[in-house]
Amino acid sequence: MGLFQKRDMQRFIKILRFIFKRLFLMAVTIFILITLVFFTLSFMPVDPVSILCGPGATEESIKAVRKEFGLDDPAYIQYFRFLKNLIQGDLGFSWRSRQPVIVEIMSAIPYTVILAFAAMIIATLLGIITGIISAKKQFSLIDNISMGISLIGVSTPIFILALIFIYIFAYRLGWFPTSGSETLSHLILPSVCLGLFVAASIARLVRASMLDVLRQDYIRTARAKGLSELTVVFKHAFRNALIPILTIVGMQFGLLFGGSVITETVFAWPGLGRLIITSINFKDAPVLQGGVMFFAGGFTLINLIMDIFYQFIDPRIKIK
Repeated sequence: MGLFQKRDMQRFIKILRFIFKRLFLMAVTIFILITLVFFTLSFMPVDPVSILCGPGATEESIKAVRKEFGLDDPAYIQYFRFLKNLIQGDLGFSWRSRQPVIVEIMSAIPYTVILAFAAMIIATLLGIITGIISAKKQFSLIDNISMGISLIGVSTPIFILALIFIYIFAYRLGWFPTSGSETLSHLILPSVCLGLFVAASIARLVRASMLDVLRQDYIRTARAKGLSELTVVFKHAFRNALIPILTIVGMQFGLLFGGSVITETVFAWPGLGRLIITSINFKDAPVLQGGVMFFAGGFTLINLIMDIFYQFIDPRIKIK
């Protein structure tokens, strides 16, 4: 009993080391990204003060705004001031709305999370079911049709898919609204559009993983024992094919945040992606930097959670 406890403790310590290492790498990644964004915006030829003040602003008002936001200092001084404020949890103020950046981001994040989770549920269910059926019916008409649709889904840009959905289900049929977030019906089109885009990749990987597992000897042994095909497929085959499936699901869930930028813009969904596009249009550097930081943090955090989850699915995986 003591030996098992010792092994469990050693494994727990390895997991903790792994988590701290990944958190450190996540912090380094975010630091590099926000540094690149900061200096890219700093050296852009467009003066944000002229956008803030408008075309008819006087020289005095321009100087006052430049001093208010610290834009009269050299770029490196602005950068170190930005890092100092960031360490203190201060992301600054939006140049467009004059509101704290953290307030704007926190008001937009719930919409992005809701959209991402709804799209991920659709993508996972549809992708796994389609992939399993295609693997079971390999080279059949169902397999060819489903994989053909998946190929089209992977190849079609998400904004094209969104426009097709708006034309068919909003303008022609009038089933759903084209923009906004007031009711549940506003969520259906963007989540299905984003989910179908991701489901295509999941379906193709599930099919490949299931085909590889279904050819193994222990699957033939399970069938020879008289187990039902449903038990063979889901209890034996699907469970052993789960690791690569979880990998693509975790990666796609992180990529959903990137895809949500386009989807939220097309459907006027008030999430973080749309906020970033708005900040780009207005050259609102503080909001853009904060949005990039939250996007990068969310993506790396999701990958970390999936890596930890692997340990419970398959304890044979070693943490390095």
